[in-house]
Formats: sequence, C-alpha cells, structure tokens
Amino acid sequence: MLQSEPYISTTDAISEAALDRLLETLSRCADAQHDAALFYEFACKTLSTLSIQRFAVWSMVAPDGLQVDWPTHHSETEDLFGTANDLGPIDSPVPAASSNAINIYAGDPALVREVIASDTPRIVYPKGKQPETAIKAKESFAVTNDDRLVIVSPWRGLGVHCGAIVVWLAKELPVAQSQAYLPLIAAVGEIVARFQDKQRFQTIENRLTQSLRINDFASSLHACLDVKEAVYRIANDGRWLIDCDRLSVALRSGNRWKVAAISGADHVHRHSPSAHCLQALCRCATVTGMPLWHSVADENLPPQIADSLADYLDQSPASSLAVIPLQRQTAVDGDSGRVIGALVIENYKQDFAPAVKDKTLMVAKHCAIAIDKAVRLDRVPGIGLAIWLANHRWTDRLGLRTLIGITAIAVALICLFFIPADIRIRAQGELMPTIRREVFAPRDAVITNVLVEHGQWVESGQPLIELRSTDLELEVQLVEGELHQARKRLSVTQSERLQLSPGDADARNRQRRLTADEEQYQQQVTSLESRLEILRKHLQHLVVTAPIAGQVLTWNAQERLATRPVQRGEALLSVADTSGDWQAELQVPGRHAGRLVNLKNNKLASSDADANDILIASSTAPGIWIGGKINRISSRAEDDATGNVYLPVTVRFSDDNESNAVPFVPGATVVARIGCGRGSLAESLFFELADAVRLWIPF
Repeated sequence: MLQSEPYISTTDAISEAALDRLLETLSRCADAQHDAALFYEFACKTLSTLSIQRFAVWSMVAPDGLQVDWPTHHSETEDLFGTANDLGPIDSPVPAASSNAINIYAGDPALVREVIASDTPRIVYPKGKQPETAIKAKESFAVTNDDRLVIVSPWRGLGVHCGAIVVWLAKELPVAQSQAYLPLIAAVGEIVARFQDKQRFQTIENRLTQSLRINDFASSLHACLDVKEAVYRIANDGRWLIDCDRLSVALRSGNRWKVAAISGADHVHRHSPSAHCLQALCRCATVTGMPLWHSVADENLPPQIADSLADYLDQSPASSLAVIPLQRQTAVDGDSGRVIGALVIENYKQDFAPAVKDKTLMVAKHCAIAIDKAVRLDRVPGIGLAIWLANHRWTDRLGLRTLIGITAIAVALICLFFIPADIRIRAQGELMPTIRREVFAPRDAVITNVLVEHGQWVESGQPLIELRSTDLELEVQLVEGELHQARKRLSVTQSERLQLSPGDADARNRQRRLTADEEQYQQQVTSLESRLEILRKHLQHLVVTAPIAGQVLTWNAQERLATRPVQRGEALLSVADTSGDWQAELQVPGRHAGRLVNLKNNKLASSDADANDILIASSTAPGIWIGGKINRISSRAEDDATGNVYLPVTVRFSDDNESNAVPFVPGATVVARIGCGRGSLAESLFFELADAVRLWIPF
C-alpha cells in the first residue's frame, strides 16, 4: 500500500507543489488500490496531515437514497449500522435515535442531499462562530455538536453516479482558513469520484462475469433431460460456481428424501449414516421453505433443526453449512410452490459472504427449474425411447409430430398383436318363452266365434275358436242319408229272408242270394256308421282348444279372425307359457357360422366353465347383459325374407337372478355376443375383415 508522506499541519506553509504531490499520491492510490476500505483509510491518513481529522464519503443510490461508503470501520458506527456491506441506503427522514450518530461520524443526510442537489460545496460552522459574511445554514440542517468546522463537497462520476464527501477540520483551525480548503476538498472529491467509477466498473465487470458463468452453467444444466445427469452436473459444476468445499443434492419424493448426488463422488451410499443424517436435515430444514445459513457462532435454531444439524455435523467436518430449498415454480410470479429438493452447501474453513449467498440463491433457482423439468419428463411413459430417437441424426429430418405419430403407431401395432383378447361374434334374434304352441285350422272352414283375446291366460283344453264347415255338414247329411237307406235295405232283406220257406231249389237259391245281400248291406251300414263317427269327430274339432296352459300372444285376435275363412293348417293363434323358462332365438350370420360350428365341435357350449360365454342384451333393458349358454344349434342354414343366410341358434339363460332383472317381452329384439375362443387384439377387432378377405380372395 502507498504510504503517506509527513506534511506540516497548516495549509499556509504548504506549497502548491506539496499539495500536487499529495493529490498525485491519492490519485495513484485510487488507481492502484481495489479495496475501498484500504483506499479510504489511506486517504484519511493522508488528509490528517492537513488538519482534517475525519473523512466521510456518501453516494447516491436509487432515485433518492443515500449510502455511507466511509467510515464503516468505526466501532460506534458498526454498532448502529452494521458492517460496510450492511449499511445500505439512508433515506430521509432519519430516525431520531440514530440521527445524532450519523451527524457525528458521517454527516447530516439532509445537508448532504442538499449539497448534492445544488452541486455546490458547503461549509457548516459551529454555533456562535459563523462569520458575518457567511450564509447562515437553515434550521433544518443538523450541525455537528463537537465545535468542529465541517465541509461538504459534492462529487460526480460518470453518468448519474454522484455523491458527496464530508470532512471535519481540527478544532484549533481558525474559521477564516476554511475557505482555503474548498479547492483541496473539491480535488479530493474528483479523486473519490474516479475511484468510485473504477469500483463501480469493477462491480459491473464482476457481476457480468458472474452472470456469464451462471448463464453457461444454466445452459448446460437445462440441456439435461435425465434426472441423474442433472443432479450430478449440479453437484460437480455448481461446486466450482458457488466456490464451496462440498455440494450435495437431495430430492424429495412424496414425504421421503434421498441424497441424489455429492460433488466429487461417483456413487452415493444412501444407507450410510451420513446420508441418513443429511436426509433428516433436509426434511426438517425445508419445512419453512426458507434457506438455512449456519455457522459455528449460530445458536438460535429450532430444536428439531438443531438436533438434525448436530447429528449431521458429527458426520461432516463442515464449519459452515447452508440448506437451500428447491421449490417448484408456480404460475404466479414470485409465488413459491412445493419443495422438490434441496442444495446442501458445506465450507470447511470459511463462512458465507453476502455475495456468495446472493449467487447461491440465483443458482438454486436454475437448479429447481432443471430438476423439476427432469423429474416431470422422467414420469412420462416411453420418454426414454423418445429421447433416444430424438438424439439420432436421421430423426432431424422428421418433425416432432411425425415422430410422435410413428411411435404411437408402433405402440398400437405391438398392442394389437401381443395383447390377448376374447373373440366374440354378434348375432340378433328375439326373446321367446321356451314352451309355446301354435294353434292351426283343422280343415277349411269359416271362423264363427273367437272365444279369447290377446294376453288372456288359458288352460289346456279350453275352447279358443269356433269354426263352421258347410262342406263337412253337407257330407255328414249325405252320410246319414246313405246310412238310413242302407239300414232300410238291410231290414227289408232280413225280412224277406225270414219269410222264405224252405222248399225247392229256387227257394234255396233265393235264400242264398238274400243272405249275401244282407251281408253286403250290413257291411255298408257298418262302413257308413264309422264314416259318420269320423265326420262327427271332425265337427267336434271345429271348436279349437288350447294345446297347453299359457298366454295368448296373437295380437288383435278378435279383429283378425272373426268371420274369416281359413284353410287347413293355417296358423290361427299362438299360446305360450310366459311364466316358465325363456330363451333367445338367434340368427347367427352365415359368415360367422364356421366359428360357431367349431365351437360346437369343441364342446365349448356344453362346458360349465363357458356358461357365461354368451352375453345377451334385450331391447327391453338396454345396457343389462345376461349370461347364457347355447342350447341348440341348427344343422342347416336358412335364409330370411331378404335372402340373407343365417344359422338358427337357441340360447338359454344361465342365471335366474340376472334374468329377473330384465322385463321379458315375447318377440323383443335381443343382441348376443357369442364367445369363440381367444386370440390377439387385432384378431378380436378385425376378424370379420379377415374372414371376408379369406372368403373372397381365391388363393
């Protein structure tokens, strides 16, 4: 450090050359010195040879704030305002408790602000010593209380950077000599301004260098998409950036913590005592979401944190330690979200400087964003494959949407061919009672009376319809007439045969002839009687009775059948036992008949394990599926009115409890899903297309 030269104590005996050397010495010190405290201390010692006992430097910060740059080492000033880095701006008005101390050791802030605004040096005289020619100070200016002369001189640097220096002259200095100090103080102010500009530029350069290092670190960190890579880059590169002895990264998963990375270590032994203690410390220290800065002298800590910290310090040689929570950034600016991890910074010898704390908090924000992004990406299914594809050059020609589409198609194809599924064919049909009969016309006739109505319950043998056949009645009359004539001829023949007397050969011949006629007429009568009996039974059958006990299903029987001529074998009524069992009569499309026949040949329909392999839904209860079992499969395919080929199948229901949940209506449409084994998901979805292709392609 430059040493000050001894000077005489009065400005009258100092030559201009000596003042120039003094100012040149201060100027060289300002150019060579980088520490503000050392420079101002040297300036104080140098100016003390000129009857200047104290020296203070003020600077403007923010629009209207003032900051004391010197003195910051005086014990009383430190007690009031802290260290030089803790003074901060002094805004008007100053609290009454501290204004007196500020006046004594740094000057009056109001006077300093006035001098800086007017850009004119100001001399503050002690009370009762103001010369008559001097401009009296305003009452609002606070002056020193130690009977010293005070000179306040402004200084201006580059741009808007400005301030003032305050000097206290010796008590024995005559008031009349104060004016001679103004040029000297102004020159010192220029040197201070140049030193302040250099300090400012140095600070800006340091901040720029620090910002560039942080930006490089953030760029490399945000390029990490893997959680492991991100935490190890934070631990190793962040240690050199923060300038600490050891940096550890802990991650939170739910309520559990784990040590993910430690600087200088390739692997973390998570079951070690130090790892367990560090996890417990992170769990306790991050509850509040505020950083924890700990040194050896700190004792005011909550018991939970103090205990965890003591346990960890037993495992670590750190003299100072910091736990910085990593919080997920929310959509609201300035709002902190959930804690996702923590940075644990350890120093073995030195404490944390304020600049290091600010830099650490800036680095922690980038670390929180990078870890949050990596953790979110790690939770996405298939992200590893997507990143692997994105890192290859051939994928540069494809867009993101194309890659996503190709990946989705590949996953879909894999699922189609490797995921098993049930193969089910669909069929439609109707719901009918298991026991039902059709009532047919016994012969050609005319309906004379319909004795029942739709929905009526009838018993077995109960008359349903009365018919009348005029041909049958006429035939009965003809047969009765022939029978009457045959009986008369038989009685006449018998009478003649009995009246003949035995005698000659003619009488015997006539006897034989009458006997033959009698037998013929007897056979004719017997035949006509039998024929008449049959015809009378046919007359009885003209009253159609119910074949079974059940319900009449024919709609509008009275209107449809009354006085209507019918032919033999024509269906008249339908009677079904609706209180008994029910079944579904399905029409399986002919293109699916082969699968169903294979099911029958493999005896799947008769297996109890496959009793619920058929699901049936009725139009009377959509959405309710009832399990069923194949009862009968026709051995012959049929075609309907539209020419479509189908295979008749009847299905009985397997569970009465499920059946009771559905209102059964005769003739209701049902849809069935018949299981035909298992196959791949592709076969289950597209088996109809495959069957159609196989059917129409000739090879």
